[in-house]
Amino acid sequence: MPTRSSPPPTSTPAGTLDRAWSDGAYRALVESVLDYIFVVDRESRVLYANPGALRAEGRSLAELRGRRLDEVFPAEIAARQMANVARVLETGTPLGVRAPSCIGGRRLWLDTVLSPVREVGGRITAVVGLSRDVTAEVDACEAARASNERYQRILAATFDAILIHQDGIILEANEGAARLHGLASPAELVGRRLVDFCRPEVRPLLARRLQERPTDSWIGELFRADGGVVQVEATSTEFEAGGQRLRIAAARDVTDRHLLEQERQKAERIDSLGVLAGGIAHDFNNLLAGFLGHLEIVRRCAGACPDILEHVEAASRAVDRAKTLTEQLLSFARGGTPVARSTAIEGTLRDAVGFALRGSPVEGRVLVPPDLWPAEVDPGQLAQVLHNLVLNAAQAMAGGGRVEVRAGNEVLDTAAAGLQAGRYVRIDVEDHGPGIPPDVLPRIFDPYFTTRPGGTGLGLATTYGIVRNHRGRITVDTRLGQGTVFHVLLPASDTVEASPPHPPAGIARRPAHVLVMDDEPALREVLEVMLGLIGCSCEGADGGESALALYRQATERGRPFDVVVLDLTVPGGLGGVDTLAALRALDPGVRAIASSGYSSDPVLAQPGRYGFQAILAKPFRVEDIAASLERALGD
Repeated sequence: MPTRSSPPPTSTPAGTLDRAWSDGAYRALVESVLDYIFVVDRESRVLYANPGALRAEGRSLAELRGRRLDEVFPAEIAARQMANVARVLETGTPLGVRAPSCIGGRRLWLDTVLSPVREVGGRITAVVGLSRDVTAEVDACEAARASNERYQRILAATFDAILIHQDGIILEANEGAARLHGLASPAELVGRRLVDFCRPEVRPLLARRLQERPTDSWIGELFRADGGVVQVEATSTEFEAGGQRLRIAAARDVTDRHLLEQERQKAERIDSLGVLAGGIAHDFNNLLAGFLGHLEIVRRCAGACPDILEHVEAASRAVDRAKTLTEQLLSFARGGTPVARSTAIEGTLRDAVGFALRGSPVEGRVLVPPDLWPAEVDPGQLAQVLHNLVLNAAQAMAGGGRVEVRAGNEVLDTAAAGLQAGRYVRIDVEDHGPGIPPDVLPRIFDPYFTTRPGGTGLGLATTYGIVRNHRGRITVDTRLGQGTVFHVLLPASDTVEASPPHPPAGIARRPAHVLVMDDEPALREVLEVMLGLIGCSCEGADGGESALALYRQATERGRPFDVVVLDLTVPGGLGGVDTLAALRALDPGVRAIASSGYSSDPVLAQPGRYGFQAILAKPFRVEDIAASLERALGD
């Protein structure tokens, strides 16, 4: 590389060099420069070195004069220098080189210009060199190159999308950005506008934010080049490079997190409504129990009067329909626990499809593989899920069509979307109706939301609650004009248990002394009358404390109770479970029946775990009371 210093005149013959150096002004010029000046003969022996070179080398001219370059410098460096000298001697033209060197034991980089020294006749007798230390410059360039290489490696290794843009025009992108945008390589992003990947209606807002905010962050939708839409979390920061104001943007696909958040919010919404629904259903069941009990009493007292019996039966059917509504409410109420057991579900699938489509112009088709795993489910609640989904599909095709119900096995290797890794049974319910509009889709599982005239809005909400309580998942795929598919995943089981025996039917008179504890006076009264119809004598208590007192008094009188019927929920007092524990302290052999308006109460699901011999779910008929007494006293 050229330098600001000038070498000695090249027309000076080698034999007159000593005279040239004796000139005071010229000597002062050569010896004052900080660069390194040296002269070697045709055999690469040192003839001269200026003070700058001597200071750097740490030797005197006398020590260097006459020595070959390979006697002064390390072998590798000397070989390269001598080769450069030979080239100048051969070509007769100056040569500029940048190369590593070693001066005074210090390794450094030098920019050197070698020029031939000629006699008057033109023969080259020596080579003069002028070198400048450029180590700092080389180190800076190397640091910049290494920094750029690290930057490129970081970009390539970062899974998130990284974009550099100016005024919204993409200048550079990494592989993560190409993946996020559905493109094959980052080069396909260069030159495109950021706003091209968002909804048209928000493009002006994004463009304005990019202009007004040096640092910004947002969460929104990104439209991929392949037509997909993902939720992204993005940040943008302004910086300066090469005198230009640029921005670096980072974006991350948060679609799965967004879906999980939606599921969490939906679950919280249903939980809060479930608390309300559970309380309403409990109180309503208590009222229904009183209605149904009085209707039963009237029916048995009416004898053979057909007119009265006809009205009683109509009223009883109305109560049964009301009971179905409370069961739907309780299916998604918080605390509703399914009585899950290992179940082969093919029969449930076929029964539910046949029942839901009875009298409908819609055809049902059930496809079940022979190796389908059993599922860990409550058969009754599974039947309700299937009935709701199949009925919903049939209503989407009011003019006729076909509903397909398919089942299969599925294994999740890793936890995903709220499900644990493991074996699952998959159920798909597909219709070929009009599909679900985008504005309706986010609300289909909301309680009380319906688009069907006369609908309650509880069908899909109930289904969602049941599936969730089974530690499963329900999702939906829909396309306008093509149809909808509901996908249900339920935990698989390893064995199939035998179906539980049916409770005894009919009314058996079973004289017994019964203690009835219930905080509702009207319900206590009707239950006592109904127990009297099957030959029982009764005493009533409005809470746990009075029940304990009556039980103690009856034992002391020598006429103990044969069985106690305990309401599980007593506001402000001892409920059934705590009362039974206190009764066992008095009489370890006490026989007890659990009664509740919460038909999904865990005690009703597994009464033996809580010390009860039988259950009585409200509302109830005389036959239900008789069956509960038989179970409580029969063993």
